[in-house]
Amino acid sequence: MEAPFATAILVAAGRSTRMGSSSVPKPLLPLAGRPILDYSLRAMAATQSVRDVIVVAQPEHFAAIQALAAPFAMNLLPLVAGGTERFHSVCAGSRASLETSEVLLIHDAARPLVRPAAIDQVALQARSDGAAVLACPVTDSLHRSMDGRKVFEPVDRTSLWAAQTPQAFQRRPFLGALSDAERVGWLPTDDVALFERFVGAVTLVLGSPDNLKITHPSDLLVAETLLREQARL
Repeated sequence: MEAPFATAILVAAGRSTRMGSSSVPKPLLPLAGRPILDYSLRAMAATQSVRDVIVVAQPEHFAAIQALAAPFAMNLLPLVAGGTERFHSVCAGSRASLETSEVLLIHDAARPLVRPAAIDQVALQARSDGAAVLACPVTDSLHRSMDGRKVFEPVDRTSLWAAQTPQAFQRRPFLGALSDAERVGWLPTDDVALFERFVGAVTLVLGSPDNLKITHPSDLLVAETLLREQARL
């Protein structure tokens, strides 16, 4: 099956407050000797689907990101300034995509270990179904707490999935959903929830636990260990 024309939107505009860094954005922090963003760019470049990439970042980091992305064969569209909230960054990046793009792949730049085959799979599923998301079944025991101190009740995990990125959407319906959210003044933190509310169902594509999000300094150590294990395969 022919791969869709997909645009990858790498959301890299967040501040690194939980990483203990205020001057260097998380996507430019080093992971095993390379910036975190470098891994996502390499993964996108190795796919069959991704024809161009939009990086959404803070303007003061444009020069560093432009230099980092220069070696890759895919088309890097002009960098886009991020907004105050993730939703604003996704809006800006999505609206900068080309009309010829069939699928938008929204990816957190802080997920450096996503695999090219998984990106292609979720892009194909989105072209077919309208929207798709990489996700893994929840395996931890879950409990609800009303006060953050004591357990109130257990939560049945059998139907629960943990969403990852990329989250992939047919371009036109997704742009419409972004406009609808703006119209009602809603700031979703998850693109799947946005699509579900204004358009329709999103297909699950089985992801990998390796596709972790770098949030805390300890996550860098886990990611480095995973990289070493992958290198031995």
